[in-house]
Amino acid sequence: VTVGKGSVVEDSILFPGVTIGENAVVKKAIIGSDTTLGNAVVVGDKSVDSSEFESKYCSADISLIGGNISIADNTKIGVNAMVTKSIEA
Repeated sequence: VTVGKGSVVEDSILFPGVTIGENAVVKKAIIGSDTTLGNAVVVGDKSVDSSEFESKYCSADISLIGGNISIADNTKIGVNAMVTKSIEA
């Protein structure tokens, strides 16, 4: 697991091979193996509308990010989200 400069990870589970860019914020998330989060990505922010990623399988303000995917720089993902494919810029 690699966490970039200025990034914050709280109350989360990161599987092997996760890379988090600089100045990212990850709260209450489970991130699958070999996943890359770009710079300034935000995961688990209650103020972000995540209706695009909302899932009945996620609750308790936990977000799930699948394995072997990439999340582009500056992407914002709210709570109770499930992301199963890469998000491009």
